[in-house]
Amino acid sequence: MNEAIFIDRFLYYAASDLFLMPSVWEPCGLCQLEAMRFGALPLVSGVGGLLDTVKSIDDYDDGWGFVLKDISDPTGLVRLVGRAIQIWQEQRDQWDQMVRRALSFDSSITTAVDNYLEKIYLK
Repeated sequence: MNEAIFIDRFLYYAASDLFLMPSVWEPCGLCQLEAMRFGALPLVSGVGGLLDTVKSIDDYDDGWGFVLKDISDPTGLVRLVGRAIQIWQEQRDQWDQMVRRALSFDSSITTAVDNYLEKIYLK
């Protein structure tokens, strides 16, 4: 197996400010987790595991990403990218705080299980 493929992917993440993942279906989503680990903020569709790992800045003050609510709305995707770019350009302190929160996101299995159990027992 060629290790350069993996190293190149991580270099792309590290060189990015924003990671787009407009999936129609995503049971887990490892790519947004990798991007977050390298400081690229995720812009994802509101489906599956993407919702479990990306906290939208539009829904939470302590969010670190952007979530497209209607995955069948291409203009919504363009607007959301525009919003991300606007924050990057005009509210750099807020962007930097989001990057710090994304970098500190704990995606360990222990946290995932605890979150899952909390959701089950709070319903």
